[in-house]
Amino acid sequence: MRAPKYFRLRDGRAEKLTAHAAGLERDIQNIFEADLEPLLGVRLLASEYSFPGGRMDTLGLDKRNRLVVIEYKRHSAPKIIQQARAYAKFLEQNPQESYRLVKRKLGDDDFGSFVEHANPKDVRRICIANEFTEENRALFEESKNIELVLYQLLRRDGMEDEILTLEWVPNKAPDGILPAPSRDTKPPKRSKGEINYKPMKKVSGEQKARLDALLAFFRSLGSDVEFEEKKKYCKVMHQPPRAFATFVLTNSEEKIAIGVHFDLNQVEVIEGFPEDVSGITPAGKNLGGGRKVNYRINIRSDKNLERAKPLLRRAYEEAKR
Repeated sequence: MRAPKYFRLRDGRAEKLTAHAAGLERDIQNIFEADLEPLLGVRLLASEYSFPGGRMDTLGLDKRNRLVVIEYKRHSAPKIIQQARAYAKFLEQNPQESYRLVKRKLGDDDFGSFVEHANPKDVRRICIANEFTEENRALFEESKNIELVLYQLLRRDGMEDEILTLEWVPNKAPDGILPAPSRDTKPPKRSKGEINYKPMKKVSGEQKARLDALLAFFRSLGSDVEFEEKKKYCKVMHQPPRAFATFVLTNSEEKIAIGVHFDLNQVEVIEGFPEDVSGITPAGKNLGGGRKVNYRINIRSDKNLERAKPLLRRAYEEAKR
């Protein structure tokens, strides 16, 4: 089987690119740590994280609130899986070690959300190398919650700019960069698609139509919008685990109550729309990042929904600042 060839098309011509490994192991680590979220969907917690018995190349946190151990090898990786497994095992057996670091990085509010969703026995392992041995691949087949990622650096002769390629073994990158649920964990509640928020099953008629329109509007705000179902309410997030809104279905009144956060000095309240709830504690009050619900938008009609859209867009944009 022939090795793949790479070309860059420029001005109608094909320029051949040469594949190579990083000069040093630290070089590839620096590349990933500089852009960890777009490359792997992981937030950087620590580089060269030392603990009793070893030192992890990279420790991170993914969008499912899972701790992530990342190990790099410049070229081949005979012992990389064993290392990643050993480090992850330490974290699973000693969650207090890493949780202190997570709290410093996230702050009190977001740390509370992390603890609520985190599973200390489910640490994600990512092994990155330019080549994996047959022993690596055999061990990979026997292991749970391990990702093998082949990297290559591509360069045109005489040029300094490089292209990075990533290939997940066995040739399948996790959807949205995030891994498929491991065989011993429950599937995530968070979804960009269908929501399993139980009260929605009882909604019908005009209220259901307004709810469908509301969810479509939330999704239209940006590709980063996600939902998370709670027992009594549903969170709408732009940057998990941070939220920019929450909503509750009130079937007895056929209304949708949406909680948002605004600067109190810059919102014009007309006839109680939106309703100031800064002095009470509505369901889903904590939005994360030190932000709490201080206004509630009650949707009882199509006119209410249209009137709410500029406010919801503003809440989304303010939360991203």
